[in-house]
Amino acid sequence: MIFSFEGTVNPNQTVTPCNVVVPEGEQWRLLFLAIQQDATTASEVVPGTIVLRVMVTPAGEDEERRLFRFSGEAAALRENLSGLLGAGDRVRIQVTSRHHTEPVRFLGSWSVEKLPLQVYVVNQQESANYLHFQTNPSTTWIINHMMGRYPNITTVDSLGRVVEGELHYLDPNTARADFEYAVGGAAFCS
Repeated sequence: MIFSFEGTVNPNQTVTPCNVVVPEGEQWRLLFLAIQQDATTASEVVPGTIVLRVMVTPAGEDEERRLFRFSGEAAALRENLSGLLGAGDRVRIQVTSRHHTEPVRFLGSWSVEKLPLQVYVVNQQESANYLHFQTNPSTTWIINHMMGRYPNITTVDSLGRVVEGELHYLDPNTARADFEYAVGGAAFCS
């Protein structure tokens, strides 16, 4: 699926051209993000004109997390993303103008792949007491579950496949997962 967004942002202001919630029973993986400035409506393309942010609010939570940020000339941006999104998660795209004198027109799109539903449906209310997102691939994940106990933890990669790592319980609220190679995905704590 491809979500397109476009709009105009006034000098030194921020707009939200895209705000999407993952439907119940679905699991998504972000594939890419592309944006460009429409040069036909601006007299010049200035380096640093646009700041783009992709924000994610996990299901059942109020705190928004930044998944991606780009700052620079919006002539051509195409970035690969590695993000695992589950039912009820909200994705919001913000575009901020750094142009000081005139509005900036922009065009963009982002793409997701629907993953097959497996045993581990990413739904915080049903499948886990806490869901940790590891959006940046790493050999070490620090999982701040704040559950006050030593939960069962299952780790999956960005395709939803179970990956085996070495788990260490640092205290009743924090765990660490070590992997042989850098991996992104999610950890289910129950």
